[in-house]
Amino acid sequence: EFLGQSVDNLHGYFQQAFQAITPIGTQVLEATAPQREKLTKDIEDLRKQLEPMRAELRQVLQKHLEEYRDELKPFLDEYLVKQREHMEEVRTKLEPVIKSLQEK
Repeated sequence: EFLGQSVDNLHGYFQQAFQAITPIGTQVLEATAPQREKLTKDIEDLRKQLEPMRAELRQVLQKHLEEYRDELKPFLDEYLVKQREHMEEVRTKLEPVIKSLQEK
């Protein structure tokens, strides 16, 4: 009974607190509405201003990445050829060992 009464009391306290807070919350929302609207408008204006710059930035970045790729391509091609040759050498050296192990 005591636990049930305690839960009922807590429920009552919370209901009273929410009833007291609700008008204040509504007042705060109403009081801050102009600031929130201005902030939303400012953000949207910034988005509109930055959109053309975003497209330009994308083009500049793409150009640079293509230049980097063109500069690195010969190096990477040479590296890949050397690695393939090395792997072929390793495979050739290991082939007799693998055959021997399989036979055993």
